[in-house]
Amino acid sequence: MQIEQSRISSKAHAFIRLVQLVLLVGLIIGTNNGFLDRVDSLFGRQKWLVLSVYVAVWGLSLLCLAIAVLQPNRLLRSVWAVMISLTTAAAYSFYLASGSDLNVYYLLSF
Repeated sequence: MQIEQSRISSKAHAFIRLVQLVLLVGLIIGTNNGFLDRVDSLFGRQKWLVLSVYVAVWGLSLLCLAIAVLQPNRLLRSVWAVMISLTTAAAYSFYLASGSDLNVYYLLSF
């Protein structure tokens, strides 16, 4: 009986993790519509180093988001959520005010 309960809760736990990852993928697809265009542009112009760095940074960001979503500690998840929310709000506010995406060139010009 004890083993069966453990199996059920591990199945439920795995299902919850799967739902979290599916929602994360949906969020990323819905909010990163320029990713493939940028990759295509860099590929077409044969900017291999820039393309490699861009994809590596994007992949690292994706990994960090996945870690934040799957973090079992609620306090750490909350800290990640606040940090991601603040940076997203800042970038989106910049976009609304200027009509262009916030990038490293804008940050370096301050």
